Amino acid sequence: MNAKRLFIIAGAVWGVVLGLAGGFYAAGIAAGFAWLFLFGDNPWPDWSEGAILGTAAIVGLAILAGSTALGWAAGQRYEQAGPARQARAGRAATGLILLAVLVGAGGVWSVARQQETIERQRQEQVVSGRNLAEMQAATHHLTGIDIDWRDGGAGGSATVQLDGTRAGAYRLEWQIRARAFKKALLAGADRLNLAAGPASTTISIPAEALVDGYRAMLSHQNANIMVDEPFAFEARLVPVLGAAEQAALPQGERRNLEQGWSTLIDEAEADFPVRFFLYGGELSWQAR
Repeated sequence: MNAKRLFIIAGAVWGVVLGLAGGFYAAGIAAGFAWLFLFGDNPWPDWSEGAILGTAAIVGLAILAGSTALGWAAGQRYEQAGPARQARAGRAATGLILLAVLVGAGGVWSVARQQETIERQRQEQVVSGRNLAEMQAATHHLTGIDIDWRDGGAGGSATVQLDGTRAGAYRLEWQIRARAFKKALLAGADRLNLAAGPASTTISIPAEALVDGYRAMLSHQNANIMVDEPFAFEARLVPVLGAAEQAALPQGERRNLEQGWSTLIDEAEADFPVRFFLYGGELSWQAR
């Protein structure tokens, strides 16, 4: 085969390889443009898919035509050349053809590997999502908070009730606050090792410590005030996961758990009435 035909073939083969790549790239640009400037998250019209594929086809065919024309122009230079020059040109054109085939095969292999990776990640997401759902169903949750508050300075306690089938470690975080303030008057955290089934734990509420927390909120420490309002006991139950449990969760859920807003965290609260007096900052449980 003479050098001219080999160059035309080389141009066409490179046109197919580059045309496919350019067509995919053009389709991506067209889809991005349509999403950003035309349709956004609204329903796309039926013709939008055809328009995107048409753009890809036009770009791909233009590249194929241009590359073939370039091969034809390169081959024209050797149409009247002598045998030695024709042979060298033929070998160069054959090398270009082989290179295009290798590049095309490499591109197909790369796309196949990407699709394999995407499919593997999709399967992992399905499995980790199922693991998350199972862990949500098994993890202990808060079923109730019973407040035993004895007025008059005697203090009290909060009994937190829990239930679930996951045996393991948990962290029970709690705080007490007045409804008028966002900052906690009293707070703490306990580590619990729970077996499967219902459980409960009791937290002491010292009256003096609760009043001290309220007094610290006041802008004037010597204020004369009467406090007669419901206080909120707020509890959060956070599972402390082992390495195997963490590995089974979606990566995003692991981050959420670290940052404190995972769906595995349960919250509950209960109100209890509190009444005391501060006269010049001094505590009294009775009106004077």
